[in-house]
Amino acid sequence: MRIELSIPGKPTPLSRAGHGQFGGKFLTAPTSRQIGLVVDAWERAGGPRFPDDIALRLDATFVLERPSSHYGTGRNAGVLKGSARPFPTGRPDLSNLVKLVEDALNENAFKDDSRIVECKATKVYGERSCTFLVLEAA
Repeated sequence: MRIELSIPGKPTPLSRAGHGQFGGKFLTAPTSRQIGLVVDAWERAGGPRFPDDIALRLDATFVLERPSSHYGTGRNAGVLKGSARPFPTGRPDLSNLVKLVEDALNENAFKDDSRIVECKATKVYGERSCTFLVLEAA
């Protein structure tokens, strides 16, 4: 079995849970929203669940829009500067992006994210921000 998901919008990392006034933990609004988008994409794919006894492979590509500072101005508007970095080396942190995806699919696509034995994750620049996921048996 193989699941391919496409999640529109800017990839959001898993933020550390905050502590409420009365001791409860909570997730930030952007984190909760992104988890909802991943779960929605999984449900649109038919909501299949992997068997609980198999190992899984996750391939995640996080596409981020280039900042406007990477482009020239005036007659060079839209032209990429020579000094523009080829990959997004700043925030968000790749490991936190992956952790959000794993947690969002936990108890949905698989019983527990400990089933993931191989993970390939990449951050790249693209025209539109989005996330592409492929989850399959290892």
